[in-house]
Amino acid sequence: MRDKINKLAEKVIEQINDANADMIDHTFERAIHGFEEIMKTFGLNNYFINRIFDGGIIPAIHSFLQLEKEITDPLIAVMYGEKNFFETMQEIWAKFTAGSKYNHLVKTFGKELFSSAKWDGEKKLYENDYLTLTYIPSKKGVTQQKAALFHVGCFLPYSDKIFRLLQECNLYDRFLEKGIPVYAVELKGDKDHIGDIGKFTLAGFIDMLDEMSNIAFKHNKNQKMLIEGYCGLAMPTLSFLAAKPKIADQRFKVAFTMVAPVDGKKCKMLGHVLTVMPQHMLATHFTITDLLGGFVRGSNLRAGMDIPLRGFFPKTSFGRFVTGWKNQQYANVEKIEDLTPGQRRDLAGAYWISPQNCDRFPMPLDLVKFSTNLFLHGIKEDGKIPYVYKGKQLNFNAIKNETKIDVVGFYGQKDKLVPNETGLILKKLLGSRYHHVVHPTAGHISYVLSPKQWDLKHPKALHPNPVDKVMGLYKKP
Repeated sequence: MRDKINKLAEKVIEQINDANADMIDHTFERAIHGFEEIMKTFGLNNYFINRIFDGGIIPAIHSFLQLEKEITDPLIAVMYGEKNFFETMQEIWAKFTAGSKYNHLVKTFGKELFSSAKWDGEKKLYENDYLTLTYIPSKKGVTQQKAALFHVGCFLPYSDKIFRLLQECNLYDRFLEKGIPVYAVELKGDKDHIGDIGKFTLAGFIDMLDEMSNIAFKHNKNQKMLIEGYCGLAMPTLSFLAAKPKIADQRFKVAFTMVAPVDGKKCKMLGHVLTVMPQHMLATHFTITDLLGGFVRGSNLRAGMDIPLRGFFPKTSFGRFVTGWKNQQYANVEKIEDLTPGQRRDLAGAYWISPQNCDRFPMPLDLVKFSTNLFLHGIKEDGKIPYVYKGKQLNFNAIKNETKIDVVGFYGQKDKLVPNETGLILKKLLGSRYHHVVHPTAGHISYVLSPKQWDLKHPKALHPNPVDKVMGLYKKP
């Protein structure tokens, strides 16, 4: 009996010791985590201070000194008789006038020009509370292809309207001129024209793509299509393929992405702020955002991109003045017809990335969380995508094992936002079915803003031409 009591006592003491050890371990872990959070808070403060100086204060000081020099140097030259007084004053006045007008031109002509591309024969096939599906027929007089492009647009910082930037400068024309019609999935409008943004989820988006691609497939006479996603729309596109591989295999033969942040951890410039941000701050932000409607406002999106990219000074009133000052030809612009092709693109592009435009397009919280997980955790070696669709863990292996779809990733060597290394994980996961293409002369938005580069005769032509590349795979037996 005594032996049993002793053994029981020893067991109780052992359990108490184990509990104490666990408590000490957990306490130590919490202490370490708390210390890391404190250090991250200091690091985040330093990060913002450095970015504000580098992206705002320093450029402002530099610009002010440059303006002062461009005023005083010519006047000194006039005093020494090296320049004509009236010609010098006319030049300074032209620069001042251009600087004063530029911000207004962006907000008026830029807004009017932005997303102005339209085509004869384009037809709306479908519309819901958030999205429209529009059919755009290919150009007349060119060989018509069986393939059609299914373009995946949707919520995107500064909006997906960039793909219709100008009539002479857009993404769709590159396919239409090769005889490939376009089925464009696009936002129905800005925040005043679409449904409850907080209720929009990636899972819901996947279902919408299923429905709309079925409409497009039938409209294309049941011929398989190409599916494409650009930048932040690329991973939702690939997630749709992974969520519904058998359906995707029936409707698509080739999927391609452009400047896609697949393994987000490789995108240091955009993702760095998330790595230095304390976890509690990020969790608190998500909780508050959920309570306030379930979407991230455009102003917050803009800050989240402009600060890491040091890109907020050019969007300030003074920054706009400096841009106009450097382009004195704007002094003579009174109406849209006065604009040169370069000025049209400049003003439309400036409005695209403007605070006014970004504020029109909030981002659903569910999509923000998805992107955040990609930047923080990336894609695992086992192919897991950080999203669960209706109880199913999304995985790139579904595309490899359950479809015959070829996947192409196009990247620009000059792209500072999304390095091409972010797509190399697909080579490991999809093997020979993935084709990684890096264009040495392309930047992040070159595929839209530089239509001349799609011409193989151009000095900075895209080799291989993206349309030729995907159509080569499409026609493969």
